[in-house]
Amino acid sequence: MTQFPVAGQITARACHIAAECYRTRGEPKKALEYYEKIVSNWPDYENAPEAQFMIARTFEQLKRAKAIPEADANATIRSAYERLTALYPNSLAAKAARQCLTTYKNQGGQP
Repeated sequence: MTQFPVAGQITARACHIAAECYRTRGEPKKALEYYEKIVSNWPDYENAPEAQFMIARTFEQLKRAKAIPEADANATIRSAYERLTALYPNSLAAKAARQCLTTYKNQGGQP
């Protein structure tokens, strides 16, 4: 990843692969770093909506594992889904995020 330009789609794809590898290896915090890098550096990358969705899902995983305080997690999860719907409103990931937000609202606002 360090060999390619920051603006390159190849680097975005490499970060996406790295994020998925860390996630499947059980290293959610490291995966988060790469998902966040994708959305920040390559917002037009074809899988950026999925990366933003995975940010929310990874925080849900950390919350379930009690790796982060619940109050912090709830706000972060909600914010990640809201950001997804704002940045990528027509994506499939945004549709799923809206469903999650509706479910949370129906459960008293807690993700």
